[in-house]
Amino acid sequence: TLPANDRIDFTVGNLAGREIPPRARWVWAAPRHDPAARGQTVYFRRVVNLTRLPSAAAVVVTADHKFSLFVNGQEAGSGDEWEKPRLIDIRSRLVLGRNVFALRAEGAGAGDKQPRPAGLYLLARLRAEAGGAGQRGAKRWDFGSDAGWLCSTQKREGWEKVSFVPRGWRHATELGEAGMVPWRLEDPLAAAWSGAARYGRVRVALTDNDPLMSAMGRPNREHGVSRRASVATTLEALELTNGATLAGLLKDGSAHLLAAYPASGTALVQQLYTSALGRSPTPAEQRLAGTLVGNPPQQAGVEDLLWSMTMLPEFQLIY
Repeated sequence: TLPANDRIDFTVGNLAGREIPPRARWVWAAPRHDPAARGQTVYFRRVVNLTRLPSAAAVVVTADHKFSLFVNGQEAGSGDEWEKPRLIDIRSRLVLGRNVFALRAEGAGAGDKQPRPAGLYLLARLRAEAGGAGQRGAKRWDFGSDAGWLCSTQKREGWEKVSFVPRGWRHATELGEAGMVPWRLEDPLAAAWSGAARYGRVRVALTDNDPLMSAMGRPNREHGVSRRASVATTLEALELTNGATLAGLLKDGSAHLLAAYPASGTALVQQLYTSALGRSPTPAEQRLAGTLVGNPPQQAGVEDLLWSMTMLPEFQLIY
């Protein structure tokens, strides 16, 4: 879970300047003092190979003047306020194997009153927890913008996709560290980076509401609530059985389970029961769930199993 407001200050305890990976740099296609940088549109690419799907994946990115971020050909986010770095959740766009991070960055326009150098800064935090079949330890694939990125000032068809071959592209030019003049964004970048590190530890009060939480009785945080009804309502039943919010979560969950256990329905069922109920399935449950999931497992079957387990009183009592 990420905070709904990606500009919340997480620099408690003077985190600023100490949690930013030192390898990330401001980059562009031209040297810092090249007048041609103003008004340029530059296309950047980097390919990352993932041996597992990350359980936490976010990027902190900003560009002077503005940017659009694409992950595997899908737009993941954009920004046009360089002094306010964006924190973007990208978990749903990652796949096993090759993943391409592509950015279109536009430099400050020629009509600006004060000429400014153009620059792009990106930090990516990709982590996979330990656990699961063949997954003996945690993994991390953190990286940042540096001279290892490829760039071009010429747009070509499919430039943001994995299949694109960047012939003629060259390595980006490193301009300097996060706190360099004129941007001086060391503190805001550290604040956004610390937010990315708080997956699963963000208070619900800082996240957006949705129909599921509303139906389940999430209170207005501006008012004190001394008691909440324990009897299920018709609205809760309808949202749990037909709501788009839960359906989307279960669909995403089935895709992650399939990626982790693509060949073994048995292992998938055992892991799901252990994670959801804290126990192994009984022989009867294993047979029934195995028939539903298939071997090798199919996404529709995994999704149906997740629906079934979510509706179990045992699951609802635990969570």
